[in-house]
Amino acid sequence: MIIVNLLLVIPREIRAYNSFGMGLKSYA
Repeated sequence: MIIVNLLLVIPREIRAYNSFGMGLKSYA
């Protein structure tokens, strides 16, 4: 159960981090 939750949550976190990084690049 915990492993399944990680598989569902991690991609969401990665997407949020990537979009945040792209936002920083656009400001730089």
